[in-house]
Amino acid sequence: MPPDAATEDTAGDAPSDVEVAEAGSDASGPGPAFAAVLKIFRARCTACHAAGAIAPGMPSLHLTSDVAYRSLVGVPAQQTCGGTLVVPSSSAQSYLMRKLIEASPCQGVQMPMAYEGLFMPLADADLQSIRSWIDQGATP
Repeated sequence: MPPDAATEDTAGDAPSDVEVAEAGSDASGPGPAFAAVLKIFRARCTACHAAGAIAPGMPSLHLTSDVAYRSLVGVPAQQTCGGTLVVPSSSAQSYLMRKLIEASPCQGVQMPMAYEGLFMPLADADLQSIRSWIDQGATP
C-alpha cells in the first residue's frame, strides 16, 4: 500500500475522524454546549426534576444528566398548549425556552419554580447557553 493510501478517502463521502468526534457519542460524554446546559440543570432544576425529587407532584420531566437529552429533544410537552420541549435549531419554537423566559407561560408557571424564598429566574448567561445549544442543533 502506498504511504498516502491510508489517509486517502477513495469513496469521497466517508466522515473524517474529526467529523465523527464532533457528532458526539455516548462513550465520549456530552459535547461542550450540552455539558454547559447540564451544569445549569444540575444547579437549578434537578432538585425538582429528578427521580425522588423534593417537590411532590412534579411532572415526570427528569433533567438529570443520564436522561435529560432524551427527555427534552423532540419530546411533546406535557401541557397541551406547549408543543415540543426542544426543537433542534429553533429555540423560538421550543417550549422549554417559553417556560424559562415567560412570566406567564400558556400553562403553569415560569421555571425554575421557587419552593423556598423568592423566585429567581435563570441568569441571562444561563438562558443564552440553553438558547445557543438549541439553536446550534441541540446535539448531545
